[in-house]
Amino acid sequence: MKNFTLELNKETADYLQRLAYEVMTRKDVVAHMLESAKDDTDASVLDSVPFKHYHKLLEEAECSYDVAKAELEKSLQPRVLEHEGKDVKFRWAVTDFSEHLVHITVLEG
Repeated sequence: MKNFTLELNKETADYLQRLAYEVMTRKDVVAHMLESAKDDTDASVLDSVPFKHYHKLLEEAECSYDVAKAELEKSLQPRVLEHEGKDVKFRWAVTDFSEHLVHITVLEG
């Protein structure tokens, strides 16, 4: 596998970071609600208005984040093609949003 790094513009990196943080915090709230009800003898927490509200917010945040990641991957395709000189499959990761870098791994075969 071949690895290289591309720069992201600050706005894209900041937007992805905000969405990732939103997903993480929503997951934490939902997990806390479930943990708080772990000794309940029924599943009433799942039917509660607050749980349904935060679960919906989590789903919306995850959807927004997934769309943003798909858009980023689509925008990376021509840059990877230019770097590699051919169309290849790749994986990408942003390990530190403050660096404004995306790490690309070209997949073999």
